[in-house]
Amino acid sequence: MPFLQTLEERERYRETQAWKRIERLSVHIISDLLIPENLNLEFFTQFGLFNKLEWTSYGTVDLVRSAKVFIRDESLYVEHRFRLACDYCLEDDIPEIWAEVFENSSLYFTSNQENVWMDLLTYYWTCYAIEGSKCSERFSFEDICRYAYQLCSIVAEKYFFAKLSFDQKRHFASEKFNLIFEDFLSFNELSELKPFRETSDLLFMYFPFLTPSTQQYWMKYRLWVVMLSFANFPRTSSLMEIPRKYGNTLNLKQFYRISVLLFDRCIDEIDSFHHRGLFLTFLSECPQHFSIDNKVIKKLFARHLVRLMTFKFPFLLCGKTLQEKREIVSQGLNECNFKKNYEFDRES
Repeated sequence: MPFLQTLEERERYRETQAWKRIERLSVHIISDLLIPENLNLEFFTQFGLFNKLEWTSYGTVDLVRSAKVFIRDESLYVEHRFRLACDYCLEDDIPEIWAEVFENSSLYFTSNQENVWMDLLTYYWTCYAIEGSKCSERFSFEDICRYAYQLCSIVAEKYFFAKLSFDQKRHFASEKFNLIFEDFLSFNELSELKPFRETSDLLFMYFPFLTPSTQQYWMKYRLWVVMLSFANFPRTSSLMEIPRKYGNTLNLKQFYRISVLLFDRCIDEIDSFHHRGLFLTFLSECPQHFSIDNKVIKKLFARHLVRLMTFKFPFLLCGKTLQEKREIVSQGLNECNFKKNYEFDRES
């Protein structure tokens, strides 16, 4: 994919001597600036932290791999490194760090037992470090999943959810899906959607474990919401499977709302090229909307006229005939109360 290739090229460039020189020069310039010492210190702290982050192939921070880097940073207090390992469920690393905690900072945990007991993740992993896997007999992974959900710790929630049986996964998914759905919306009928990537990740993870009848319900009454949870990169390749199967349940308002979301991402997202193809596929392949995609484009044209003129997106009219282009632009301008004619000299 072009986006992934771009990231790979960027990462290779970061390893070159030219990039290293830029980094050294930046540090040198900051060092010479007459800025308050606390701001100077903050810059170098943030600069050092940024360089320790690990990244996924699609351009987001890899939380687990980054945590593995930080727990090996001996400039951090060992008890903080241990808690970090607990929060990110670094199972293979916890016994080793616990040995260091026990040797150097056991007083911290013995004198703060109430805090350790109240933090279920730290308590579980402390028991695990001492007793090994047999400690699992004394814990409910469902309870730890619920605790992780309350903490908004998606890494821990995914980790312990994977340890549940299929029936437990189905029960937990059914229990949490509606709550996650409410978090995902965070809107009323008059306001804009406020999707959150992590909430979207959980919707995506739990949906396959819902019963067939529950899935059918969501497809029938909340299809557009389910589609929004699939609209985040890198899972967008799965998005079109839903309208191909359930597209007849979308009404025009829902169809337009999803179109707006995808179209906005064609403009704003770093992987906009990916959403352009998805947007056009969505318009053309939703079964009951073959005849109205031009109407939707007119509304989108009116909604984003200035941005269209600024960014010059020819893809919006890609594949349209000359007559269709004239009609779309003319009626789109009319919706904006503009009185002006535009001519298109090419079919492409």
